[in-house]
Amino acid sequence: MAAVMRASALLRAAAPCAVARKSQFAKVAFSARPVRRAQLSTTVVRASYAAETKGPADSLEFRIFFKQQKDGAVVSPWHDIPLYAGDGLLNFVCEIPKESAAKMEVATDETSTPIKQDIKKGKLRFYPYNINWNYGLLPQTWEDPAHKNEECDAAGDNDPVDVVEIGSTTCEMGGVYAVKPLGVYAMIDDGELDWKVIAIRADDPLADKLNDVEDVERELPGELKKVLEWFRDYKTPDGKPQNKFGYSDKCMNKEFTMGVIEETHGFYNKLRSGARSNTEELSLLPKLTPSVPNHLRCSAAQGNDEVVAAAVNPCGALRCAKCDTATNTCTTCVPSFGKDGAGICRKCADNLCLECAWPSPCTKCYSYGLLLGKPFYPVYKSKATGLCTLCTSNPVHSGCLACRNNGACKTCADGYAPVDTRCRKCTVKNCLKCAASPGVCTACAARYRLVKGLCQPATG
Repeated sequence: MAAVMRASALLRAAAPCAVARKSQFAKVAFSARPVRRAQLSTTVVRASYAAETKGPADSLEFRIFFKQQKDGAVVSPWHDIPLYAGDGLLNFVCEIPKESAAKMEVATDETSTPIKQDIKKGKLRFYPYNINWNYGLLPQTWEDPAHKNEECDAAGDNDPVDVVEIGSTTCEMGGVYAVKPLGVYAMIDDGELDWKVIAIRADDPLADKLNDVEDVERELPGELKKVLEWFRDYKTPDGKPQNKFGYSDKCMNKEFTMGVIEETHGFYNKLRSGARSNTEELSLLPKLTPSVPNHLRCSAAQGNDEVVAAAVNPCGALRCAKCDTATNTCTTCVPSFGKDGAGICRKCADNLCLECAWPSPCTKCYSYGLLLGKPFYPVYKSKATGLCTLCTSNPVHSGCLACRNNGACKTCADGYAPVDTRCRKCTVKNCLKCAASPGVCTACAARYRLVKGLCQPATG
């Protein structure tokens, strides 16, 4: 943390953390997606670890587990592989090999945190085009969502720190490599700070020539710009806005980078030790003990340690809201969780779902003002897909309280009028209700009265 503060102080005047403006440069030409997944092998040997695949590729069950070479014991790539590799190097776990598109990630909420393919709305996720670098994480780091970076006005994204490895060799999915850190981008994705460390494998032919960001520009001119543009734009083919970047889009130098790594390693240590409460339900518990019956040990493809504990004691499970103590059976799950066939509460596949019969279908969507106790964009259950969906009639959903199943707004808040399936703000000053048209007021705010269509101060 001290290193980050020192580096921030040096750079604040010259490079204040402002979100990125649209680049004036042309977009980089991304490769098409001819390959959905890099070639997998059942055993990848790097350093002291071996990676073992389970489940068919391109399936919800696919996982890569990590084992120690010396005894075959299953270890966590997030918890059990050390961050520092000695001689100023870091250990890098490759999740996505270069020139592949499957969005793989370490499952931080599953037992042993294996690598799996990310899922959205029940479907496997792929980037719209291949990623042009090896991509993965730094073990024993964590971007704390409760810690706000004041310069960037954003908190962590609840994941380990990401690495973009710019070397010339394609890494193995599940491989562990010693890398040299060079710089870091402060990407802001949906308001969350998501650090992207730029690094190169220690055994790459260029490694000896690269020690900081200026070396990258000299030896690989334009490479850092390509990284920024790829991560800025990769969501736009799906109609989403560009990601933003702090520090005026700059790739910060190595000194700053090491401060970020030191800080996030500290966040991780607090989380792992219990000094920071595990409010995000991440998989942090020690390995299962023999006291847990074998038939209740769920696989990593099905859940995490907390789910296993719930199978033993449903009434003591964190995800159970109401339980029948006579039968030790959970009757009601906490919001966003639903009971599976065994009566264990599991996260609903639909992120905007309030209640579900796990994993689907969703039986009830969140309503306005309920999610996290704060007002948010209204949601409806789509008649076409059966999924909870944000209202689409107004891009910013101002004044909309509820939607029809086609996305049109059906109920407007006070101060708004329904116009063409969306809500328009009343144009009459101090107007509370304008049900027919934004310019036709039917009721005024407190201490005002309606006089010839206008809201005048009340007297007497």
